[in-house]
Amino acid sequence: MKLLPDLLAASAARFPDRPAVVMDGRTVTYAELEAQANRFAHSLIARGVAPGDRVGLWLPKSPEAIVALWGAMKAGAAYVPIDPGAPAPRAGFIARDCALAALVSRSDRRAALAEALADGPAMRGIWLAD
Repeated sequence: MKLLPDLLAASAARFPDRPAVVMDGRTVTYAELEAQANRFAHSLIARGVAPGDRVGLWLPKSPEAIVALWGAMKAGAAYVPIDPGAPAPRAGFIARDCALAALVSRSDRRAALAEALADGPAMRGIWLAD
């Protein structure tokens, strides 16, 4: 049985220079997406994210969000999309309710995230993707 990350790896091997993501005037090839997602997955694993964990993605639609999504799956985690327009308290509620191991967001949300997560259980990490 092939998993989605296996299909991305196969596409990167077969069509490395073809566009995988085209968004906002930017293009990411399959080879670039595979490499970036692998780096992100290794970063998650190094910080304690394990297979079966949940990783929250509180990111606007962007190539970086696609990399984070694939990286979470490559780490064996499930990704939990959080509406990028949601306020920090909502993101904090989802983080607690889903027992997220990690939350990925933008650095301009650092203070709001710290406040929203202050009364909940500690996560293994909060990564800021800019």
